[in-house]
Parts: sequence; structure tokens; C-alpha cells
Amino acid sequence: MHLKVKQELLSSVLANLTKATAPRSPIPALRGILLVTGEDELILNASDGELTIRARIPAEILDPGTILLPADSLAELVRHLEPSLLELAEERKEEGAGVVLRWDTGQTKIWIMEAENYPPLIETTESTTPFTCEELRSAILKTLPATSKEDAPSKAILRGVHLTVANNRLLAEATDGIRLAVWKKDKVAEESQEVQFDAVLPLRAVFELARFTGRESEILLAHNENHLIVKWREGEMHYLLTSRRVNGRYPNTSEYIPSAYVLRFSLPKNPFIAAVERAMIINRMDNQTYPVKIRVDGEKNELVVSAISASVGTYQERIILDHWEGETFETAFNARYLVDGLKLVEQDTIHFSSAGIEGPAMITGESTSSFYLLLPLRLG
Repeated sequence: MHLKVKQELLSSVLANLTKATAPRSPIPALRGILLVTGEDELILNASDGELTIRARIPAEILDPGTILLPADSLAELVRHLEPSLLELAEERKEEGAGVVLRWDTGQTKIWIMEAENYPPLIETTESTTPFTCEELRSAILKTLPATSKEDAPSKAILRGVHLTVANNRLLAEATDGIRLAVWKKDKVAEESQEVQFDAVLPLRAVFELARFTGRESEILLAHNENHLIVKWREGEMHYLLTSRRVNGRYPNTSEYIPSAYVLRFSLPKNPFIAAVERAMIINRMDNQTYPVKIRVDGEKNELVVSAISASVGTYQERIILDHWEGETFETAFNARYLVDGLKLVEQDTIHFSSAGIEGPAMITGESTSSFYLLLPLRLG
């Protein structure tokens, strides 16, 4: 292998790809970056065995080849160089094979790693569904808190964000069995109106994509029987992410939504969040579910937030309601989960609907196109 490439492009790509490697993996190959030459381009690959990110950047190819280099060392060396045209030349001598990295004022030699156990590269020919970065960003941020964090095989399908495109609607949802977060958008990019997409983005892929969303670029999603594929572009850099698909059928979450609610109220968002967070301080030493109780005081038109701890003390705070209707009763929630849902609302007003002491509660802003459903705690 022998090529020339811009330091700025190589450094930017390596900074992104090193985060997709597995530096502590018992498989040495997963600690490296695989470099492959193409036609007037350098193709770089990073993988942890489950997820692979590939980047393509323009390069002057003098001699084609494929090599594996240590990810962290290569990225750090290139990052500390001044913007210039870099030269990478493979060199094999008795002491071993390496790549000589040359710049205007110096050079270094990096030993080539054994690439025998590097994951096979997935070639993609599937039709893609386009999303804007803003659409994917909203889909991820509005649903990520409700994804399951359990490693149990039975929960594998819940460890990610379920994306569906059907009938000109983009639907994103996530649930861990205790809570459900949903985000919907009725209009997606025109090209996707006749294309159906239905797949779960695993958490690992979601976290990687979260680093790129919000940038001005179109994102293309596709999936085949075994893999989820994501493509996007940043200037001269082309990226492709592949991740193993999660086996199983995602639950029919529409069955989780109550047909009726017995209590509804509205109140300012920030005071509600602050009150729940203060209540969590009181009881976090006693119970990892951080139980916080809420009830409507109809006579005073207030919401009462309270908590009790055998080792710390008690807490109570009252918040003036903008509106309330229905039954008045006391119910309890996991404070951390409750705060997650409240913070998903972008507007200044929270609309809270409860299906009863044992029924789920729905949290929304002004629109129900994005909502958060949470089951109450059963306290003795």
C-alpha cells in the first residue's frame, strides 16, 4: 500500500472511527482500523464485532493494498500533525511489516497488525429510506430514555429504538416494559413515501448515530435479513454503519395505551421537575426506585409532591395547577423515570393524564404526537 491523503480528512475520520473499535477486546484485530484502498479513495473500517463504521475519503492511490493499524496510536499521531498532505507507505523488512507515515518535517513507522480475525465487510445493495438529520435526532432523543437497559436475552428486542416508516408516517418508539416513549411525524422525505422501513436500532448503533445527528446531511437507512445499514455524508467524507439486527418481534405498544383516563391536570414544567428531583434526594438512600408520590389537592388547586425516607426524613412541595379535572387520588412513581418523561416535553406546560392508581400515566406537551407513558409503583 502506498497513498497520499489530506491530514485534515484523515484526522477527522479517525476521531469518529476510533470510538467504534473495541480497545479492551480479547481479539486484537478489533483494536485496530482496517485501511483498504479504492479507486481514488481510502476506505477506513472500525468494528467492535457487533457494529462496524466505514468511512471513505479522497486519496491519491500510488499502490493498492489492505492493512490493519492500531486505532488509538494512529489517530493520536495524525491528530497532532499540522494540516498537510500525508504519505502512507507500506514497508516490509526483516524486523517486521509496518507503514511509514511521512509529513513535511518528519516521519514515523507503525507496525501492521494481524487482520486474520477482522470481521467481514458487509456490502449493501438494499434500497434505502431517507431521513433528515433532524428527524433522526428527534426520533432518538424523544425515545432513548425508555429503552431497556437489561442484558437478559428476553429483553434484547427492547434494547433499542424501533423505527417504522409506513403510509407517509415516521414512528419511533421505545419501551422497557415499565415506560413507553413515542415520537411521530406525519410527513417524512418525499422519496420515502412508498418505501416501508421497520427495524430496531440497537443501543450501540443509536449511541453512535447520536454523535452525528444534528449535522446538515441526509441519512439513509436500510436493512436486510441480518443487518441494519445507515449511510450519510459529511463534506468529502462518506460514512456507512452496519449493525447486527436484533431477532424477534417488537411488541404491539398500542395495546399499552389506556382507552380512558380518570384524572387530567396541567402545570408548569420546570417547577414540577424541580420538585420531583428534590424528592428524589430524600429517598435515594432507601430505595433504588426513588418512589415519589403525587396527588391533586382539589380544594387548593394544587399538586402535592411528597417523599418519605426512614433514614433521612420527609419531603412535601405544592405546585399551583393551571387546570385539573377528574378524580383525586394519590399515586407513586419511580422519580428518575418520571423526570425522564417530564424533560422530554419541549414546551413550558406539562399535560398529565392518569388511568388510576394502578393504570399508566401519559405525559405530553401541547401535542400528543410525542408522548411518554409510565406505570405507577405499587407501594406497600
